[in-house]
Amino acid sequence: MTALGLDFGTTNTVIALPAESDGETRSLTFESQAGVTDTMRTCLSFMKDRKATVGAPLATEAGAAAIRTLIDHPGECRFLQSIKTYAASPLFKETAVLGRRHSFPDLMAVFLEKLMTYAGDSWPQNVSRVVAGRPVRFAGVGADEALAIERYNDALSRFGFPEIRFVMEPVAAAWYFASRLKRDANVLVADFGGGTTDYSIIRFSKSAGRLSAEPLSHSGVGVAGDMFDYRIIDNVVSPMLGKGTCYRSFGKVLDVPSNYYASFGRWSQLSIFKTTRDFKDLQSLVRDATDPDALELFIELIENDEGYPLYEAVTATKRALSAKDEADFSSRHWEKTAAAAYAAPISKPGFPANSARWKQHSMRLLKALASPLAR
Repeated sequence: MTALGLDFGTTNTVIALPAESDGETRSLTFESQAGVTDTMRTCLSFMKDRKATVGAPLATEAGAAAIRTLIDHPGECRFLQSIKTYAASPLFKETAVLGRRHSFPDLMAVFLEKLMTYAGDSWPQNVSRVVAGRPVRFAGVGADEALAIERYNDALSRFGFPEIRFVMEPVAAAWYFASRLKRDANVLVADFGGGTTDYSIIRFSKSAGRLSAEPLSHSGVGVAGDMFDYRIIDNVVSPMLGKGTCYRSFGKVLDVPSNYYASFGRWSQLSIFKTTRDFKDLQSLVRDATDPDALELFIELIENDEGYPLYEAVTATKRALSAKDEADFSSRHWEKTAAAAYAAPISKPGFPANSARWKQHSMRLLKALASPLAR
């Protein structure tokens, strides 16, 4: 019998199994049309099979395969990501997916079923227990914790697991470290996610050889990885693609509409953008643009579906800035566009609005978290 560890994240999902060494784990690997990986992007794509009969199941992919489906079929594919953010929302009952209703448990179950399929023979046959991570506080205004756990249980119980347990995500994150503590300690756990940065203080103690965890305080700030991604795009990439430039119309010089660049908020919107009227309007501006090369580069990026490689390049730059004060944003990932040789230096002080806000909020939260411990 085998236990599974499930980290169902907003951005990525990982499933862990016990390793051969006592107390160690290993990540399950998944193989799809997009390749082999031990983490899975938490996203889904749905397509109707044109050759299938009426009422036949939708063609579904998850992770990188779902991203590929969206890029190949932007006008026909229903793409869903950040599914977890709706887990605790009483307002979210269900969503229509190509004419079919899906609740949160439905979506979570479809996603996990695809992971089982991608795992193939490496998926263990006799799972005795699933230990799933859960946030200390679920995302969203008016988040209902009991509702979220009920929905998680609904989705997981469909697979017939004999036992389902939940552990708070910061406890799970700190457990490996805590298991090596020589004495009881209060541990600060920082979770730098995609949408939020969360901090938790946890009391780890040992009694009769057993390690226990007690969450003492928790809080977070709504500035994290996604916001820094957007700052790089808005300040470095968008100007390169014509944001802030002008075009001539009936003797007047007008700004290129900024709403053309709103799609950069999420890379998946870029694939859909090329099917809209706005994209046709953008193409018509090139002839009268003050910087036609920049707009042509923008159009080329959209037509060649380079939105996802763009975000991969941005993420790589952000990771580099985590270790250094300056890094080069390079568009060498954009293999199909003329921007392949473009590079620009980016420094940490280049993000004053967000980095300063993140630091201020984080310091305030850390002081608030520590205050109960000082009493």
